[in-house]
Amino acid sequence: LMASSDEWFGPVHAEVGPDGAVWVADWYNFIIQHNVFVERQAPSEMVLPFKEQPRGQGNAFISPLRDLEYGRIYRVIYKKAKPYTPVKLTKDDMPGLLAALESDNMFWRMTAQRLLVEAKKMEALPALYRIINNQKVDDIGLNSPAVHAIWTLQGLGVLEGSNTEAMQVVTKALSHPAAGVRKAAVQVLPKNQQSEALIQTANLLNDPNLNTRMAAVIAITAMPKSQKIGELIYAVSLKPENGNDEWLSRALLAAAITHEDGFKAAAAKAPPASPEMQMSGFTDRINKALSEEVYALTRRGSLLYPPDVTGKEIIIKGVISKAETRELQGVIIAQGGKDAGYGLYIQNGKLNMVVKQGGKTYKASSTGTLPERFDLLARLSANEEMSMSVDGKEVGKTKAASLFKEPLTQGVRIGQDYNNENK
Repeated sequence: LMASSDEWFGPVHAEVGPDGAVWVADWYNFIIQHNVFVERQAPSEMVLPFKEQPRGQGNAFISPLRDLEYGRIYRVIYKKAKPYTPVKLTKDDMPGLLAALESDNMFWRMTAQRLLVEAKKMEALPALYRIINNQKVDDIGLNSPAVHAIWTLQGLGVLEGSNTEAMQVVTKALSHPAAGVRKAAVQVLPKNQQSEALIQTANLLNDPNLNTRMAAVIAITAMPKSQKIGELIYAVSLKPENGNDEWLSRALLAAAITHEDGFKAAAAKAPPASPEMQMSGFTDRINKALSEEVYALTRRGSLLYPPDVTGKEIIIKGVISKAETRELQGVIIAQGGKDAGYGLYIQNGKLNMVVKQGGKTYKASSTGTLPERFDLLARLSANEEMSMSVDGKEVGKTKAASLFKEPLTQGVRIGQDYNNENK
């Protein structure tokens, strides 16, 4: 815990330095906030003597009282610490690099890992194998040197299938007593069927450590589509602790999407859920999401991966409002490219929806005047129609092609209103 009675104090980052002390970066600024003051939170005019609050890019608060050049750095030391002996590492000092890789200070472990990888020190492999094979665990359940050694192997490129011994060492690490080592091992596995089998054999989808379990789920999400993996994901989703964990539950949904066929097949064959499972409903929510995918796009939001719209209706809902300083115009949402895709935009006072498939373009445009703020509903339907509604009233409709027959690999783009923060 670090605190101060100085209201300018603003610690933003802390790390253990090479000397073992904790180094803290203090922003130290009178004005730290990004956005403008709201009335009840604004300082008195004696403290901030102006009422007009200039706005810059992204609505950022511009003020001469904001310091853009200076800050503070604190070095927090332990009074009873042993005297620090400076360490010097070079890429040609193999004994020093290996010793640093086993240091109790992460700064030196990271530095040694970086130098070994940058210099492509393949002669370090035997020592790296020894460090990883060490089954020791410290008082808090860690074996940090083994974690760094595993990532060093990955950085040296020896886990791509050509080095049998390296793969054997990492495979053994999948059952290491330290959860962090198991996690690192599953993260560096190549994304292929062999790794899929290794994860199953090590039972990492049921690892007692939820972080390691999530790493295994994320790993199989990046692997080729598999019926067997989909069935395993279904079984894992039935465990209450998985559905109750915010991040693990999201990872399981991503894995179920990748291995959708196997998940759905297992769900179809499953007996009725127990009362406990019915209460949680997590598995059912995944199964429903595979059929009715819903994506929430907040202001300035984005989707890391493009939704697969193959064979699916597309429904777009939202609230559109006019900015204070410009006309109601521009792209609302779009996905796809010049050959296939869909888009929703406002131009010349009209709401437009366009779909392109098979070399043809289909377009629906609204009639009448658009209000300055309205609820929007647009749909590409299975009956080869697309339609748009404003405040519950249909304003445009036309025939369209069928649902998309192939995935749209391009991501979703949305309009981003930077000058209208309050709507």
